Amino acid sequence: MKQSSYNPGPLDKVQSELQAMAAYRAHTPTTPWDGLYYELVAGYLGNLLTARERGLFVATQSDVVPCEIMYAMDMVPFHISMVSCTLATVLRKQEGLFSTAKSFGIAPEVCSVHRLVAALFLQGWAPPVDAVVWSNESCDNNAKSSELLTHVSNAPGFYFDCPYHFDEESFDYLAGELGDLFDFLGRVTGTPLRWERLEEVLDLSRRLVEVAGEITELRQAIPYPADNRLGFQLFLIRWYWQGKPEGVKFYETVRDALRERTLQGRENSPRQRFRLLSLFLPPNHDWKLLDWMEREFGAFIVSEPANNHWGEISWKRGRPLQTLAQRCLADPVSYLSYSPVEKWVEAVREDARDFAADGAIFWAHIGCRQANATIRTIKDALIQMGVPCLVVDIDTNDPSFIDTEELKDRIEGFLERIEDNK
Repeated sequence: MKQSSYNPGPLDKVQSELQAMAAYRAHTPTTPWDGLYYELVAGYLGNLLTARERGLFVATQSDVVPCEIMYAMDMVPFHISMVSCTLATVLRKQEGLFSTAKSFGIAPEVCSVHRLVAALFLQGWAPPVDAVVWSNESCDNNAKSSELLTHVSNAPGFYFDCPYHFDEESFDYLAGELGDLFDFLGRVTGTPLRWERLEEVLDLSRRLVEVAGEITELRQAIPYPADNRLGFQLFLIRWYWQGKPEGVKFYETVRDALRERTLQGRENSPRQRFRLLSLFLPPNHDWKLLDWMEREFGAFIVSEPANNHWGEISWKRGRPLQTLAQRCLADPVSYLSYSPVEKWVEAVREDARDFAADGAIFWAHIGCRQANATIRTIKDALIQMGVPCLVVDIDTNDPSFIDTEELKDRIEGFLERIEDNK
């Protein structure tokens, strides 16, 4: 089965709604960075919509494939999982897209993220792509999704092998893989990589990583100076815009706002009663649940370990492939998932201590075998520290999996138990 004729209408509708939200938030902000966030997400989708008319090539990326690769080639990156989830959520079309995936033979047991990815292409809602790029991430569904896309889209694909160790031998090996990838993309576009362009992109990437470290420290402040949506916003902007000035601008805007709020202290802080760790991803389809936690209980998500724990990167001028290899493996998601579970456990323990967490919520996305396999180990480690952990079964993209009121009841009961034990 091949991709249906391209219908840009759904993507255009979502971009328009996000542009409207950006304009609204610019005049009625909930946080100093809210309007910019929606502006950048809308801009990312706009780049996909207009790539063909601007004569630009489009390449897909899976979760931990660095978007710097595409920006260095002056291509338009297409983060397939996040774009698919965004379209499904904004359009409220999850049920129809899941039905499309099922009709193609993709079982409901497959992670909903990847069912949405397949459906987006099968229904013709995804823009035409010139190349499919993916790697052996910890999620095996990622690899299979992109393999499927090469058949559905009839675009050439490149799979690069990421080693499961964070050391010099691994960096050298991955640098070789990335060199082959750039050769492949050069053949797709007809233009070889310009090394000075890659250096420019890596300079901006380095700046974002430096500011990310400052944001992590500022989020440790008491009272917490941000809101519950910030964690996922940081994820998404990094995955969309790292290596571009837009990504640096967003991170610097967040840092400066957090710094000002921290200096103002309690006088400019909302009512805060609970400091929580968020483990794995909360429901993509219901961010208002996070707002409810803030508003009704003063419960704030102060940390997500997969935002904070970067591996060490040696940013070496003149060795861009080795630098990019380190950056790829040092990304917090890669750094914690391309490793023994002990590294993930230690990161959670460190955040529970450094962010003074009262508790943790593990969002047990039903389709993720890898994350859910760590639940018992993580929960035991937190209990040893005296930090309670609530495990809630969800589907991060399917609002029909669990009723919102049931989810609220479980969270409310958890917060009451924390309160009773204080």
